[in-house]
Parts: sequence; C-alpha cells; structure tokens
Amino acid sequence: MSVSPPAGPSFELPAVRPQHANTPRTWPPPSPTALAAPAGLRRRQDAARRLPPLHDGRRDPIARTPARPQTLLQVQVGKRTCWYLGITRAQAKALFKRAGVTRHMHDGRGWCTPIEDADDVLTVAEHALRWHVAVEAVDR
Repeated sequence: MSVSPPAGPSFELPAVRPQHANTPRTWPPPSPTALAAPAGLRRRQDAARRLPPLHDGRRDPIARTPARPQTLLQVQVGKRTCWYLGITRAQAKALFKRAGVTRHMHDGRGWCTPIEDADDVLTVAEHALRWHVAVEAVDR
C-alpha cells in the first residue's frame, strides 16, 4: 500500500531568479589617494622592518614618534595603606599634588598613602593623567 499525495493544487514554487543575477557586478575604481601611494613608500617600509629598533621603539626613522608611552601604575591595597608601584619620584609627586594628597611617603616597597586618600589618587591617575591602573588587594 503506497500513499499517494493529496489531490489538489501543487505546492511547488517556481524557481525565481533575481533580476540582478544576469548583470555583472562592477566595483568602483580605486580612489585617487589609493592610487597615489608611491612604490617608494612600500620599499621604505620594507627596509624599515629590517632595521634595528630606534631608542623610542620605532623602526622607521621618518615615521611619527609615538604619542607617549603609557604609564602602568600598580596599586596594592592593604588594610590601612595603599602602595603605588612602578612610578618615579617625579611622577609620584605630580600625582599626589594633583590629587591634593598631603600625606604620602616612600618606603621599601614604593610610594604609599593612607587608604582614605586612595580614591582621589586613583581617580586622578586613571582619568586626568590617563594612566593604566592595576589594583591588587594584599593582606598586610
């Protein structure tokens, strides 16, 4: 016993071809600025990759100097004290002065302030000075 399809209209849809299928796809020509890149520029960049790095990390002496190296401020938060590691004396003095912190000192680990002033220091470092800040909780 085989089952035959139900009688009635056919449910097969005719194959419809989009109208744009027969037209070739054309891309716009390259812009004049893309065409104007000289071959000498590519040769200079290839040669710069073979050079040893300069004192600021660049390999191409003609290229722009990098904006400014980002300062990474490592902060260790203890029970009553915050230690600021990875900054120089001049950076620490400027940071504390800008944050309005008067109670700070340098000990064997680095610069430190009371925990009450840590929020001001971290806010100035992250938002005003645009430093990268890594905070770690320590048990001291």
